[in-house]
Amino acid sequence: MRAEIIKDKQTVTSEDKVVEPLIEGMELRKAITHSDARGSLCEVLDERWEFCKEPIVYSYLITIKPGKIKGWVYHKYY
Repeated sequence: MRAEIIKDKQTVTSEDKVVEPLIEGMELRKAITHSDARGSLCEVLDERWEFCKEPIVYSYLITIKPGKIKGWVYHKYY
């Protein structure tokens, strides 16, 4: 027995235009990824964007390429 394949509804065009939000009231923000030889870092949330009222200061997603090393970063003044 084969499962029926259901395609996801397109919400963004190839020109980065939003067709319609998935959830009413949802806001979209283009993610910026910073890459180098070690991997990448993508900013997910920054309190300066005033995106949410929760006490989240900063959130990011990182990738590390095999055999590479990335260290922690300390911001004395932010």
